[in-house]
Amino acid sequence: MIFMSFVFNFYLLNFNLTEVLINFLIVVLIAFISIVLISSYLRFQDIIDFVKNSNSENNDIKISNLIRIKLADVISRNLKKKTSFSVILIKFNISNQTNILNDQFIDHIEKYFRDDDLFFKLSGNEIISIIECDEEFIRSLIDRLIKLANKFFDNFSKKDVYFGISRFPNCGTTGDELINLAQKSILKADSENQIIFAESQNDEDSNDKNIKEENLDDKDKLFDKKIIDPLTNTLNQKAVSKFMQREISELRIKKEPCTIFCIKINNIYNTESYFGKDSVEYIIKSIGNLINENIRGSDIVGTYKFGEFMILSHSELEKASNIGNRLTSLVNKKRFNFDGKIINNTLTIGAASYPEHGNNIYDLYKKTQKVLDYCNENDISGYMVYEENKHNL
Repeated sequence: MIFMSFVFNFYLLNFNLTEVLINFLIVVLIAFISIVLISSYLRFQDIIDFVKNSNSENNDIKISNLIRIKLADVISRNLKKKTSFSVILIKFNISNQTNILNDQFIDHIEKYFRDDDLFFKLSGNEIISIIECDEEFIRSLIDRLIKLANKFFDNFSKKDVYFGISRFPNCGTTGDELINLAQKSILKADSENQIIFAESQNDEDSNDKNIKEENLDDKDKLFDKKIIDPLTNTLNQKAVSKFMQREISELRIKKEPCTIFCIKINNIYNTESYFGKDSVEYIIKSIGNLINENIRGSDIVGTYKFGEFMILSHSELEKASNIGNRLTSLVNKKRFNFDGKIINNTLTIGAASYPEHGNNIYDLYKKTQKVLDYCNENDISGYMVYEENKHNL
């Protein structure tokens, strides 16, 4: 009896010890995971702070990446609003002081600017600022910066600071272009010419000669040669691929779908033969306006060939069919009145989606072109989605 009691107590005790040990290990594991997650988060915040505030001599790549990420966001936002902004490189030449810029000075500046205005320490004596404003206000903002520096630094002179300025979209449509031109501009600055504006970049192969510029308002003229096609009032051929690829890259990170439409206006050459070249431009412009009016603000639309458009819609393939069918139906029903003559027209639309058909703009574009080629060869108009078995022959 005593033996049985001993055995029972022994196993019961071991059972309880085992349970306690398991619970202990679970608690230790949970604590370990929590510590790792908290440490990782804090380390991430330290990296962000370090990148923003440390001297760029040992950290150029990280600084550049951070600035370019913010620039990509600002470019996308201003493109949709059709507004401009400036990239301002600020260089301080204060004698007998090295590594003069610190967190306190950046905080000091930011208090006197809007929340949307961005300031990054680039090196011990350089700051890059991204400011959304009209060109005529830049000099007043620079005067404000000089006054703030004068209050912050001892023995500061107005001639101790230089500025290199590039403008979106006049000087470039990418972060790299804007930063590079601001850096080139500041190299030309001296005590006599402290503020240097980058020159606008002109497109030598621009096709705008046939467009009457006087029909555009001032806001459109600003975007004319760099981004917006004046005839269709959509992104031009050079800009459309840049912005769509950037948009797809962001959607990949967010794991969100999208659909690319390539749209061809049918019977362009027949229309020109019967009604003249001016009628074709009228039709293209009218359809461009119709497309702009019937897509969402988040969608991107541009022209890539004469009489052809591209749309990037934030829609999965199934829902995108509503857009394609709606556009074809609107054009089919539309009666275009040109110089007292009624012109009927139709669209052919090819569609391909991310992630089903590709993960970059080039792959999706190629597949929509195969749809358009197939429709052209078989005399088909309307909306059609890419199918490998049908269109990849």
